[in-house]
Amino acid sequence: RGNGVADWVERCLHPKTRILKTDLTWVPLDSIKVGDNLIGIDEYHKPEKRRRLLRETKVTHIGNTYQLAYKIVLDNDIEIIASANHQWLKRGHHDDSKWTATSLLKIGDAIKNCCDVWETDNSYEAGYVAGFLDGEGHAGMKKRNILGFVQSDNGLTEVVASILDEKGYGFKTKETSIMGSTHKRYKSLFIQNRREVWRLLGSVRPKRLLQKVVIDGKDTSAEHQEGAVGIKDIIQLEPMKLIDIETDCHTFVAEGLFTHNSNIVDSQRRRCNEIFRPLKEEGQLIAIGTGNHEEDIHRKYDDDIIRNLCRDMNVPYAGYQSFIVLRFIRAQKIMHLLT
Repeated sequence: RGNGVADWVERCLHPKTRILKTDLTWVPLDSIKVGDNLIGIDEYHKPEKRRRLLRETKVTHIGNTYQLAYKIVLDNDIEIIASANHQWLKRGHHDDSKWTATSLLKIGDAIKNCCDVWETDNSYEAGYVAGFLDGEGHAGMKKRNILGFVQSDNGLTEVVASILDEKGYGFKTKETSIMGSTHKRYKSLFIQNRREVWRLLGSVRPKRLLQKVVIDGKDTSAEHQEGAVGIKDIIQLEPMKLIDIETDCHTFVAEGLFTHNSNIVDSQRRRCNEIFRPLKEEGQLIAIGTGNHEEDIHRKYDDDIIRNLCRDMNVPYAGYQSFIVLRFIRAQKIMHLLT
């Protein structure tokens, strides 16, 4: 591999960028420590499935750097400062989203969004809702995302509904009755949107229900339309101090956006390994050659991705845009040449 330039080009964010942890708290990047548990997403979707799943991921490295920065201004008025080569999950057609560097983003592009950013709500009303949910609430987090409660028709449902409505949560209510001598009536309130469930639990923090949150393996494909935020401006800034972190799944969530923290060339190499490994194991991978796109990567990042991939796969390197001669010898010693 060249002289290793690609290894030290950090993909960084501003120290005060808010990062989402698995306990549904948002913390500034400069408070993150190695070993912290964050929320991320699959680096790539599986070949047979065009979707990525949410992942719990651990911080493996933290570094500081001083370099040129860009401010990305989003349609929801969130502003995020990043280095030129920091990667974002840009939405494509039919959820064909791709990791894209800050320097390649354009006004009008949309970045895939995990959820909105919230603050811990320490108000009296939030405490009332947290206590009520811990006492009366239920949460289903494995297959679906649902949070709610069923309560006798005693006026408490209306109190909680009023608080949630005032704080901007989306929810539904329903009246039911149990047939009997008293025809007792009940009211239920529930939220079925993952984003709203996370925002409520993360804001008011009911201890019992927070323990029921399931992150790993959650599917976000149904959120294709609502799950992206448009870019309305990109501003180049002066060089400044930025922080680089890496996680064991190579992604995390910053200011609500899915972001990539690994060297993009190594990321593509890992992806190619996943695709080609079954062919290698079946004896169908003969050699790998470099095309013009791979050579562009080689020149730009000083990283010979195809030669490295050949070493990974233990197959011959076929050269750059070459004609390859395949020689077959049958049992009858008849030779065939294919070019």
